[in-house]
Amino acid sequence: MRNSSTLALFSSEPFYETCGKRYFTRSKWDTLSLMSAPFRQVVLALPRNTARPITTELVTPPEQYKWLPLYTVGGSSGILQRLVKLWKTAVLYLHHYQEWDVIYVRLFFWDALIAGLLSIILRKEMYASLHGDIEEAVLINWQTRRYPEAFKRAVSKALGVLTRMICSRASVLFVSGPALAEKYAPTRKDVVLFLDSSFSEGDIFVRKDTCQSLPIRLLYVGELVPRKGISDLLKAVSILQSGGQDVRLRLVGTGEIKRYQVEASLLGLDDYVEFVGYVPYGPKLFQEYQRADIFVLVPLGAEGWSRVLIEASAHSLPIVTTNVGSLGRSVRDFNCGIVVSPGSAQEIANAITTIISDSDLRKQFISGSIQRALHHTRGKEASRVHEALARVYPDHVNSFV
Repeated sequence: MRNSSTLALFSSEPFYETCGKRYFTRSKWDTLSLMSAPFRQVVLALPRNTARPITTELVTPPEQYKWLPLYTVGGSSGILQRLVKLWKTAVLYLHHYQEWDVIYVRLFFWDALIAGLLSIILRKEMYASLHGDIEEAVLINWQTRRYPEAFKRAVSKALGVLTRMICSRASVLFVSGPALAEKYAPTRKDVVLFLDSSFSEGDIFVRKDTCQSLPIRLLYVGELVPRKGISDLLKAVSILQSGGQDVRLRLVGTGEIKRYQVEASLLGLDDYVEFVGYVPYGPKLFQEYQRADIFVLVPLGAEGWSRVLIEASAHSLPIVTTNVGSLGRSVRDFNCGIVVSPGSAQEIANAITTIISDSDLRKQFISGSIQRALHHTRGKEASRVHEALARVYPDHVNSFV
């Protein structure tokens, strides 16, 4: 073993490079550093994004982190272009892999799949973290693409098989939710459940109740894309308005904003739905949570444990979410909200109505949210990760501070 053990981190999540400087957004750095910080030296094998990020909360990694750009993102995202990028990832891996002691692959990302497969073939030490359902993600994200349905299903199935192979062979497997573990690593008894948390116990915003004044403020934070169930959420708001509920919805995030503005207008919701756009992680985003009465996240699939649900819990919010991935289970386990069927605007509206009208139940959900946030602080998650890695790689990881 060399004096300085080296980890190579593979993911398709890009870093930013502008004016000769390289950095991450704060939220992405919180995610990547959680799994890699225990190692003495880390090589970031990631794509390069030369665009200027829309947030000012940027982080430059410390000296233990080195850079290995895989390719530059941008341009067309078709199958051929993706294959070219994956080929570049494979070439760089094969050129450098002997320099690394351990490989970390962040699934379900394409470049991580290639790195994981090569690690299996070359018998390199490898651990993995699984953050979402790749089979569902492909089918949902490709709904509007003009590929034959049989082709979409075949790609989904193939990526699922590869993901299961990597999950079964990884020395340590971290999974963001028990449903993902059951689907992609059903025979493993040593799966470590974790969540990408970024707040401490002192950051938790404690309150006893919400929904104390009109209008009732609903909040969504995340991408504005079809798989997040935005259309169902807008329809639910329309149902609530038609039923006499005085509610307002704030949608925080980027994506297909114009599409959903048109949908909201057709539903007569111009005065009841506000598209906030991107809000950087930090005080401004926290204010969005603190002003809200109910948090709503109603995806159609491809979810593990959602980070924004924990952020909502850390701000004492009752939650409405769908029974996909591990979302429903995590909400039920801590009794912090109501779980509905994916794709059902009526169930979403009914759940919101129940939370508004039943103050005792709402207070129970708020208490449950606080308990869930306390269970998933950054310090507790970092301790779980470090303990698991130190057990398998005692000669490679730093002492936990």
